[in-house]
Amino acid sequence: MTRIAHSRAAFSNQFATNAFSTVSGASIAMTVVLNLVLYLFFTAVCIFIARPPFGRKSAQPKVSALIKRLTFDKQTTTAICFCAAAKGLVVAYPVLEILYGGYNARERAIVSIPMVLYQGELLKSGRRMKADR
Repeated sequence: MTRIAHSRAAFSNQFATNAFSTVSGASIAMTVVLNLVLYLFFTAVCIFIARPPFGRKSAQPKVSALIKRLTFDKQTTTAICFCAAAKGLVVAYPVLEILYGGYNARERAIVSIPMVLYQGELLKSGRRMKADR
């Protein structure tokens, strides 16, 4: 299945089974906040790995040269951040189908609500970052 097919299946199941009505507003709000915190944390980890803030001006020239060779430029770092965070739906939906395949569609839809909210937040934050440029 493609990424679009995964998202359509997840969204369709949730609305077809009326899954959002079974989850409280407080749970959805907490999920949105937790998703945002996780997204920011993993984006920070990606930036830290792609452009480490240490060792560039090391007293040892060999260490400094090694760190400089392992550091990505800004454009590649941006691509790494977008690609690393966008794997949520592509990876999560097949895993969800494997783990919860024996449950009915409504229960699978309820379990997939955080995944769908995360995907929506990704799209919204990506659009906001692009608009800022």
